[in-house]
Amino acid sequence: MLNERSDLQARIVFTANNDERDRKTPITRHLMALNDATDKATIKRALHDWYEQKQKSYEAWAHIYPVELKESGFYKIDKQHDWCEMAEVTATPTLLLNGFRLPELYQLADLKYMME
Repeated sequence: MLNERSDLQARIVFTANNDERDRKTPITRHLMALNDATDKATIKRALHDWYEQKQKSYEAWAHIYPVELKESGFYKIDKQHDWCEMAEVTATPTLLLNGFRLPELYQLADLKYMME
């Protein structure tokens, strides 16, 4: 849908809490560093490849999309985590359209019909 409609934007917000014990932290840090360091086509491919994996392997995926992780950028994860708590976003995916949360009964594919 994003490729077909210039009036739509997507923002990915991560629920990771920036804690080494959280299994979501490494991928979140990596994706955020990729987004800061590369062109948008690369981050789009990296996101697609991550979510298409049947068995998620951070190490294999990270080998294909290398990036230098800088601790100075980790504060962004803390900010996103704080926002998620404030907005009561507890899981991914949580779909928001123009700032409004879509009811859970809707799927991503339903948006196409809702936007017509």
